[in-house]
Amino acid sequence: MDIDLLIALTCICLPLFVFEFIGRQCFSTNFNEIVQLSGLRGLAALSVLMSHFPNIIRPYAGPSAGGYGDYGVFLFFMLSGFLMGQLYLPAPFTCTNVKAFALARAGRILPLYLVVLIVTSLSMDSEVLGESPSMSVLCGLEFAWAPMQLWTVTVEAQFYLFFVFLWSAYSKIGMSVFLLIACYTSLRILYMLNDDPTSVLVTCTCKHEWCTPQFVPIFCVGAACGVQWQSVARNISRAPYLAAVGIAVLFAHKYALQPLWAFVPGGALIYTHRNWAPNSLPLDPVVYVSAALCIIGAAQSIPILGFLGSRPLVLCGKISYGLYMIHLQVFVVTHSLFENRSVLFRSLAMLSATSLMCGVALASFLYFELPVARYIRSYPEGKSKSAVTLV
Repeated sequence: MDIDLLIALTCICLPLFVFEFIGRQCFSTNFNEIVQLSGLRGLAALSVLMSHFPNIIRPYAGPSAGGYGDYGVFLFFMLSGFLMGQLYLPAPFTCTNVKAFALARAGRILPLYLVVLIVTSLSMDSEVLGESPSMSVLCGLEFAWAPMQLWTVTVEAQFYLFFVFLWSAYSKIGMSVFLLIACYTSLRILYMLNDDPTSVLVTCTCKHEWCTPQFVPIFCVGAACGVQWQSVARNISRAPYLAAVGIAVLFAHKYALQPLWAFVPGGALIYTHRNWAPNSLPLDPVVYVSAALCIIGAAQSIPILGFLGSRPLVLCGKISYGLYMIHLQVFVVTHSLFENRSVLFRSLAMLSATSLMCGVALASFLYFELPVARYIRSYPEGKSKSAVTLV
């Protein structure tokens, strides 16, 4: 077994089991909560953490590093689109509902994001940030770009703005809006094939090379599954093994299935064309189908995915936003303090730091994120019917 994977599993999962017992009585299951979706979010968070962990403690291109975090982020984005499609698209597009949506989303992501953005920008070196501290804060406040793993929050926030237009279009033309988005994506790929990266369809709107135009299809596939999930779920319920196949394919894809594209006519371009080779995961249809099967199966609480309802995974899913927002900073600081020590000593230090990180994420969720989100949502006409925590 990959030693880095073993170390990562020990240092990340052991604290979660400990804090699961601490936090068991702190959470009340909401009637709108789908437990397996929380567990799937927790699994996505763990894949990101276990990808970053070995890269920090000992740079290594083994199975536990170098890419599995991409699949976790992919799941986060599609799950976010799924829940927004399920909760909001069927509702009338009115000023009241849009205000409720805006307050719910702002209350969920903004408070912790702003705190972590400012602390990270002021405490980390410019080399780690990729920009000066002041520029990092400025770009982060504009949601154009953010340092380290915070870039995903800017993409999420940009999609929230796009979702309002998607919601408006869906209220007028229904599912046809997703056909238009599919046409947009196809045109974008064609422009890339024609080596025209300056096209408005290709040019990124933010500094980070992984930007909203590239991730819009992920959110939109999730939203389309969310608004149609009941009809799709009926088909999956007749073949529940498809959900298990989906989750197996998703996590076996990188090393077992991705190389097979080389044998598909034209398929090698997905992972070799110079215009998108570094960011090709959002163009792989296998990843889309497998992630959609996972999410729809979990939303239906299929028994074959019952492991997603395990308490440690559900706890990780509940506190996943806090874990995601602070984990890389904790790993970087801990490693910088003990980088000259042995791998074993650094692993023990990481175990202690991860335990502290889990405790901070749990406390943040209970005593900061939830109270602030409830306060923001409590504005007149701003209460959202959504009781599901989005990432």
